Amino acid sequence: INFTCTPNPASDIVVITLQEPIAATLRVTDSQGKLLYNSELTTINHTLSVSEFSAGIYFITLTTQHGQTTKKMVKG
Repeated sequence: INFTCTPNPASDIVVITLQEPIAATLRVTDSQGKLLYNSELTTINHTLSVSEFSAGIYFITLTTQHGQTTKKMVKG
């Protein structure tokens, strides 16, 4: 699964953009693996508010029937 996560580092909002329309589950976890956000994606672009997250490193994971991809996101 190829996707982008912008801006990175983020302060308030992150936009996750899939390169092609595909059913996917979006999960955000902190550096200890605690699940902070879980959602089914229904569009190519998904806006995620991170304003309530503390500053630090987070992991954005997209899962589809074809596999799973994780990218690091920094909250400033």
